[in-house]
Amino acid sequence: MTISYTARFWIFLFLITDYLMRKILLLTALLPLFSQLIGCTATTVTSTAGGAAVAASDQRSFGTQLDDEIIELNASNAIY
Repeated sequence: MTISYTARFWIFLFLITDYLMRKILLLTALLPLFSQLIGCTATTVTSTAGGAAVAASDQRSFGTQLDDEIIELNASNAIY
């Protein structure tokens, strides 16, 4: 059984349209989320700069600081 070129065209068009509609629906659903995240940029930059300043002012190496944080998290998880 062979499918005519016209039928193939309509099947292709349906699949492309379905794919594009799903993408448009996804983008439409995520657009409000993206608009809310735009305001977080200043907070993120400030927090990163503050964290870097605290890490730089500590006498311990960054690896030691990271190891200490991991130990604190493991202890907290063990308690709770």
